[in-house]
Amino acid sequence: DNVTISQDDTGTGGNILDGNGGQANVIASVLTIDDAAGTGVTDNPLDTTIATLNMSTISGATFLQEADDINLLAVDVDDDFTLQSVDGTITATNVDTSNDDVTLTAANGVAVGLTGINTTNTGDVTITAGTTIAIGVVGIDAPDAIVTLAAGGNITGGAAVNVNADRLNITDAANVGTA
Repeated sequence: DNVTISQDDTGTGGNILDGNGGQANVIASVLTIDDAAGTGVTDNPLDTTIATLNMSTISGATFLQEADDINLLAVDVDDDFTLQSVDGTITATNVDTSNDDVTLTAANGVAVGLTGINTTNTGDVTITAGTTIAIGVVGIDAPDAIVTLAAGGNITGGAAVNVNADRLNITDAANVGTA
């Protein structure tokens, strides 16, 4: 099943909020969110059980908590994007912000595809994975920002430049590179 949530950003609201505590707000194969001022809040994210997420024309911050595996297929937001996968893997296929931060936290691994995360210039990227982080060619493009990676396992990448950043911090990893 596919679900689309669209909230007109008129300046009189436009936020998509969690109204039922820790229970899933959306259960679907594909969730598309567009035309919203924001999604969830820091201490009460929108809870999902979905396979694929698409977002566009989001003018405010996004806070999501996914139950298991998720593919960020086409996420284009104009503010911070924060996602936690409680019991799964995050695949960042295409995440774009406009100079805003991207924070991904997964109980298992995180895979970042070819140009999978682009913060334009100054948006910081923080990825924390319970197991591995795999980054594709120029997987993270944050040229004037800080990228922080922490993995319970290995951090690996392809044969070319995988992270374009002003500063790269690796705070935890079993191995970095091909091991």
